[in-house]
Amino acid sequence: MRRGAVVAVVAGLATLVPAGVWLSGIAAAADEAQIIGVLSLPGYPNDVFVRDGLAYVGIGGADGALAVADVSDPANLRLLGLLEFGSAVNSVTADGGFVFMADDFGFRVVDVSDPAAPSLVATVGTNGMAKRVWLNGPFAYVACGVQGLSVVDVSNPLDPILVGEVSVPGQAVGVCTAGGNLFVAAMEEGLQTLDASEPSAPVALGAMPTVDHALGVFPGPGLVYLSWCGGLIVADIADPSNPREVGSVTMPDIAYVSVVKDGLAYVPCRAGGLQVVDVSVPDSPTVVASVEIEGEVLAVAVADAVRETAEQAPEAGEGSQAASSRAYIVGYPLGLAVIQLDP
Repeated sequence: MRRGAVVAVVAGLATLVPAGVWLSGIAAAADEAQIIGVLSLPGYPNDVFVRDGLAYVGIGGADGALAVADVSDPANLRLLGLLEFGSAVNSVTADGGFVFMADDFGFRVVDVSDPAAPSLVATVGTNGMAKRVWLNGPFAYVACGVQGLSVVDVSNPLDPILVGEVSVPGQAVGVCTAGGNLFVAAMEEGLQTLDASEPSAPVALGAMPTVDHALGVFPGPGLVYLSWCGGLIVADIADPSNPREVGSVTMPDIAYVSVVKDGLAYVPCRAGGLQVVDVSVPDSPTVVASVEIEGEVLAVAVADAVRETAEQAPEAGEGSQAASSRAYIVGYPLGLAVIQLDP
């Protein structure tokens, strides 16, 4: 995707997507950004994680469920399995044949070794509604709103154990790890940092205020990307006790949890669609593409690179954009959509 040019509506899009879905914004040419597949889903899709040709979608509302979809052929997306819970599934991540979930009743583990027949294998009650889950080695960190964080040992996914709980100022709604530390999106209390050198007993380190509610956080090398009600903030965490804002960009609507890969941040913006931001220069993030969707865009994934740890991520400015970028978004009433963004 050449950066900074203008794009029109993609030709022929109506043959690929349902009525009311369209592309616009900033990109190079109409054939360089297109929705290449859509799958209708029940309920209110809240989150998505993609790995090895499969998408795991958390569904909220009264129809709370985990959906497993085959996305190996974007033009022929297929729903493989659906496991209903009756409670909102707020966050999903996957590793080693298991999906780890945060829902309104706590933390759950689902065996997805057979994608067509996902099965619940364990539940851990958390101190409050589970909003977000982040895996780091044998531990899952679960953001639990006003109740702070829960720490779960998942070294045996069939028998996860709650090993710690810690209070956090504000409401913990997003969490990630980087460099042995925890970073928490804490709503009205902005970004909170904790020392996780003892994983079961994190200790408060510092904080960075935001103008409005902080909603999600994602790591980079020496940086975190903080989504908030007004946009995206790039924060320097070289000193985790004193994180500081180095760059920001406004969004057209509420920005939810972003994903960063190859110098691009993918930001789901509720009624503002999907915004793609060049963050290769941390102090001057710039919107380079916009995908407008009728309804709400609530979450995004980038295959096999989503939610990587900061230690695995490329240095800022390195590992420039891959030959092509494929993003997976979920929303209501859209369901699941695959978007191709080519350089």
